[in-house]
Amino acid sequence: MTVMQRTESHFRQSGRMQSNSLRNRLLLSLLPGLSLAVLLAATASYTMITRPMREAFDQSLADTALALVPYIKRENSKIVVQLPKEAEIILRSDEFETVSYAVFDSDDQFAIGDEHLTKLLELARAETPRPGLRPRERSLHDLTLNGNRVRVLLMPIDRGDVRATVLVTETTRKRRQRDVELVIGLLAPLSLLAIATALTVWWGTRRGLAPIHQLTTQLGQRSFNNLSPLDEPRLVEELRPLVHSLNDLLERLDTAQEEQARFIADAAHQLRTPLAGLSMMLELAAQGDSNSRDARIDQARQATQRTIHLAQQLLTLSAVQASLGLNNDASTFQLTELIQELAPQWAQSAERRSIDCNFELLACKVYGQRAMIGEAMNNLLENALLYSPVGSQVNISCGPSSTQAFSFFEIADQGPGIDEQYQERIFDRFYRPPGSPGNGSGLGLAIVKAVAERNGLTIQLLNSATRGLQARLVLPAQQSEVKKS
Repeated sequence: MTVMQRTESHFRQSGRMQSNSLRNRLLLSLLPGLSLAVLLAATASYTMITRPMREAFDQSLADTALALVPYIKRENSKIVVQLPKEAEIILRSDEFETVSYAVFDSDDQFAIGDEHLTKLLELARAETPRPGLRPRERSLHDLTLNGNRVRVLLMPIDRGDVRATVLVTETTRKRRQRDVELVIGLLAPLSLLAIATALTVWWGTRRGLAPIHQLTTQLGQRSFNNLSPLDEPRLVEELRPLVHSLNDLLERLDTAQEEQARFIADAAHQLRTPLAGLSMMLELAAQGDSNSRDARIDQARQATQRTIHLAQQLLTLSAVQASLGLNNDASTFQLTELIQELAPQWAQSAERRSIDCNFELLACKVYGQRAMIGEAMNNLLENALLYSPVGSQVNISCGPSSTQAFSFFEIADQGPGIDEQYQERIFDRFYRPPGSPGNGSGLGLAIVKAVAERNGLTIQLLNSATRGLQARLVLPAQQSEVKKS
């Protein structure tokens, strides 16, 4: 990989780390709500402020219309406005807006004022609810005249012989300018407030997540063999469940590490003796004559077979203890099919010892690691054959429970059984009760125990009322909670 490729990979990883940052996620989850709050606050403030301001503008427009009312008269059946020129100048004078007015008779015919407003009267009438306005009742409209937006006030007059309609308009430049100023005036402080809030949230999340960074630093500074528990009371409440789980994991790892160290020490000790004996036999065979050499080589061959068997059992026990419960190899299978696969091998082992195997099998399903359960049954049978006298019988049976929730596998031999004082230690590695026959390694039942723990099985060892030992495995018929260690 080139320097450029490594740099690009580093930036990609940094980007992924940033996107997965808890602080960034908190900020991204808070910012939409904060933005929405600012928008709602700005909208509410804008509405609350612009309503009285628009009412004030409309009232000014209404005052203009009311100022015209006293000057509206009827002369020769015509509506006239006897408005002094100075008053009309004052009426139309506005620094920002263009003010126009028109008066219409009772038939909506133009009487006086700005005739081009006739079109606005038609538009306003179309928007005015029926049956119409009462005298002095005003209606306000936003209309368009010659491409310009105008505010229109329509007010009827009914005063004795004068019945008319006053229409006053003004452009909306001043209103739009006030709206722009108001929006800027609202958004500027609200934006500053939003920025200040975002910075406060950022600082707060950074400070709030400081214990996580401290915990990360503490873990990062530890050596690989330091599995001591973390200090829980000094942590914040939210981190205690996490640290409690970490401490539980560290405790299990510490136990597993100690167990592994003991296993390696025991395995080295157990292998040292047969290997030393094998070496001595070969040396004696090399020094002896031809008659003794054959006997020594035969003894060495037998010692080699025992050593190979011991190594195989050590590897099996190590593989079982390394597994973490029900993994992807676990499944539901027919126990009888597994026994039928192993039966020829069992029959050969029994025939070599002149022992008869009797099978009583009922169809039943079990759940677990098929290969591991087969290994456990192999070791139970080997244990039974090892302790059974020549010419005896070993009974092998299996079947479902009455509720179909469990199944059993049982091997009953005619050996001496297990004395009660040794039953607590019988599953320990390399342990064999005093006086045990044969050259066993003491690993068979340890393997059975390890398989049982990782597959949710139950082991039952019962001395027969007459003679022999009944070794039973109780197996689940479906997936269940399995103890992990």
